[in-house]
Amino acid sequence: MPFKESFNQSRVENKVESPQLILEQLMKNISRETNESLDQVLLDEHGTIIMNSFQETNDGPYDEAVMTHDEQHVTNKKLEFSGAYNYPAESKQRQDRLDQWQKHRAESKPELLEMAVTAIFHKALGDKFLVTRSASYDDYVNGIDNVIVNRETGDVVCAFDEVHDQADGKYVQEKNDKIINKAIHGGAQLKYGLSFHKKYHSLIKMPLKNIPVFYLAMDNEHLDTLLADISTDSHQLTKTELSVFEQFINSLETQQQLLLNQANLPTEIRSNLEKFSQSLELMSETKERLTNHSNK
Repeated sequence: MPFKESFNQSRVENKVESPQLILEQLMKNISRETNESLDQVLLDEHGTIIMNSFQETNDGPYDEAVMTHDEQHVTNKKLEFSGAYNYPAESKQRQDRLDQWQKHRAESKPELLEMAVTAIFHKALGDKFLVTRSASYDDYVNGIDNVIVNRETGDVVCAFDEVHDQADGKYVQEKNDKIINKAIHGGAQLKYGLSFHKKYHSLIKMPLKNIPVFYLAMDNEHLDTLLADISTDSHQLTKTELSVFEQFINSLETQQQLLLNQANLPTEIRSNLEKFSQSLELMSETKERLTNHSNK
C-alpha cells in the first residue's frame, strides 16, 4: 500500500473524534472490504471472525450443536471475567455488570492496541494477506488476538498476542518466555481457523494447530503517539503507522529467530516457523518499499 505523504487530515480527524471511534470506524471499513473481497460475510463490524460463519450451512465444518456449545462457552468466559456470575441468572444486576465490563473492555488500551494492530497490518499487507481478529472462542479459550493468512499459499503464517507493556520491559521478557514455552508445546490452536485453496484461492474454514505465536508489545507513551495519528483510511499508512509497522516487522524477525534457536521444538512447529520465513520476507520487502517511498 502506498505511504500517505500528507497525513495532516488524519490528525484533524483525531482532534474531532476519539481514537476509539476512529478505530471502530476502521474496523467497519476493513470488515466491509474483506467481506466483499471474499464474497461472503466472514467478519463482523469489529473485524472479528464470525463464529456462525463456520456452520455447515455456511460451508463450515461445524454443526449447530457445536456452535451452540462454543457460543455458550464464550458467554461463560465473559461472565467469569466480568464478575457477573456473582449475580443471579437473568437478573438486571448481572446484565448491567456484564454491559459495564464490556464497555470498559472496549475502551481499554489493550483493546485499542488490538484494533490498531489489525488496521496497520491490513493497510500495509491487505493485498497479500488476510488480516483478521480471531473469533471470540479463540480469543477467550486459546488466547489469540489476531490471525494472518497468506492469500497466495493459504498458510496461516502466524497468530498475534498483543501486549500493552508498561514501559519497564518486564512484560516483554515474560512474553519471550511465554512464546518459547508455547512453541515447545506445539504452538497455538485455532478452532476457527482460515486458509486458502492453493489452486483456486478460495477461502477454507477449518481448525488449525501448530501455529507460531508472536507478541507485539507497545507501552503507553508509544500507543498514545500512535492513537494521535491514526487515519480512518483503510488503505493509507500515516507516518506514525508506518513507523509502528516497521518496528513490528523487526520484532517478528527477532522473535522468529529466537524460536528457531530452540533445540527442542516439535517438528510441526519448526516446519511452520520455517514456512513463515517466506511470508516474513514478503512483509520485510513491503516494509522496505513503504519506507523508501516515504523518504522520497
